[in-house]
Amino acid sequence: MSQGVKIHRYVIGGAKRDLLTIPYHRLPSRYPYQLTVPQSEIDRVLENRLENSAFEYVARVRCMRSGRMTPAPNWM
Repeated sequence: MSQGVKIHRYVIGGAKRDLLTIPYHRLPSRYPYQLTVPQSEIDRVLENRLENSAFEYVARVRCMRSGRMTPAPNWM
């Protein structure tokens, strides 16, 4: 949660004006917002969990934006 950004309303916009606005505070929820997390933070958490798990993975993937590679499997 500390890495996230709270969004308090959802807006769908047209070319010249907003078409729909949903204010989250009106929804019956304990969390009246949308929480977004940077993709780099999601990648870091997933990589850490994968490295510390019993699962074996067989491929590396390169991020097109940053050029970062996922951790290499032990046998590569």
